[in-house]
Amino acid sequence: MLKFIVDYLQYLGVILCYVRECEWCARFAAVVSLPVMMFLLERRVRAITDQNVSQVETCILVDRRVTVREIANELSLTVGSVETIIHECV
Repeated sequence: MLKFIVDYLQYLGVILCYVRECEWCARFAAVVSLPVMMFLLERRVRAITDQNVSQVETCILVDRRVTVREIANELSLTVGSVETIIHECV
């Protein structure tokens, strides 16, 4: 379980010293169950769907000067999801 939490932190790009990492993992494991952690991981992936990719691409093709924030507001996505779609899928 601890390894899973540490991997999740690294996946998010969080860098902690070892002592802080142990403290955070202990508090997190005491509060959040494994099914909740799995839901959080799956939730990040769900935003990048074929439909969202095509909608982001359409927004960019309609107006090439559109901002990431405008796309996110229009499609009800997070700015991070839109950036990921642009950099990895479009």
